Amino acid sequence: MSKLVKVVCDVASVRGRYLRVHDEIFHLSARKLVRVFNLVRPDAQGSGTAELELLLQRLRIAQTELEDLDENDLSVRQGKDIKTELADYVIALTESVQILRSISELMRQRAAKNQLYDHGRLQALKVDYDDAMQHHKRLGARLNALIATL
Repeated sequence: MSKLVKVVCDVASVRGRYLRVHDEIFHLSARKLVRVFNLVRPDAQGSGTAELELLLQRLRIAQTELEDLDENDLSVRQGKDIKTELADYVIALTESVQILRSISELMRQRAAKNQLYDHGRLQALKVDYDDAMQHHKRLGARLNALIATL
């Protein structure tokens, strides 16, 4: 059981960090204000993308750990159901993080006035991102309901 709880906690930690990066990209943050006033080096603007890459690595580790769980790790009530829901949630969260990484990269290209910037692609990614985010939120609500019954 402790391995299952560890994976749940790891994924929750990834989600928390993901939400902070999401807020930095789409909402006003102290880091974004500093960028607006050009008080940071240009290479620091890619920190959101780098953070998202790190989160994707952690999600891959969580997927591997979920696959390695045995019957003893699932001995908690509804352990198998929690594992299944968590695996689905990790896949959905991974998709959201991947799309957010692409959005972050395009926004960085826009800020740098890069010729590769494609406004239509950015808008399409935002729509895909909203769908992916809503999907992982629904799965998260179901997962939370299962965990609450422990």
